[in-house]
Amino acid sequence: MRTHARPSLAAAPRDPTRARPRHLRAEGRLPAVIYMNGADSVHITVPTADLTRLYGTVGTSGVVDIRLEEGGTIPVIFRRVAREAVSHRPQHVEMMRVRMDVKVQVEVPVRLVGEPATDTDAVLFTQRDRVRIEALPNDLPSHLEADASRLRIMNDSILAGDLALPDGVELIDSPDEVIASLTPPARMEPAPAELAEEAEAATEESTQGKPTA
Repeated sequence: MRTHARPSLAAAPRDPTRARPRHLRAEGRLPAVIYMNGADSVHITVPTADLTRLYGTVGTSGVVDIRLEEGGTIPVIFRRVAREAVSHRPQHVEMMRVRMDVKVQVEVPVRLVGEPATDTDAVLFTQRDRVRIEALPNDLPSHLEADASRLRIMNDSILAGDLALPDGVELIDSPDEVIASLTPPARMEPAPAELAEEAEAATEESTQGKPTA
């Protein structure tokens, strides 16, 4: 459970029919929307630098107080930060208002810790790095950990149901979802040039010793 003071982010109102996102971003601000769960969405702008720094800290499971310019605060969690395809700079932010007494569903990262306890040449392969959970906002963890040391033999796997969940947290994804597993090393397929050389060598061997016409 998170008991420390919640981070906050200052916001200014935005008219989505008039404000041009490109101009806002040039001024160092990002357009954002707060989904209010049944009420009208709130359109705002937030400082790009502050948003980037805060999102890197709380991710999609930390509660943030949005401080409105006209007064009042709205507790939210970040749903998505849309990014430009090439530069990956943030372009738009989606947030969701939360009530502290109502459970919410979010995706949280899964971090592999430890090393597989195997002396084989197996490769540790990660199938999923996030899982969906449900909890009260203050009980949402920043991440979950998967213990790779439990992997011992080829094809051993860690399932979503193997993850240790904090009190008050429920797994929403199927417990049979594979998080990580030990797999055989990939076979290196010969390059086309190597195949051609092998075929030529085989042809020469087959013709050796045969009488000439």
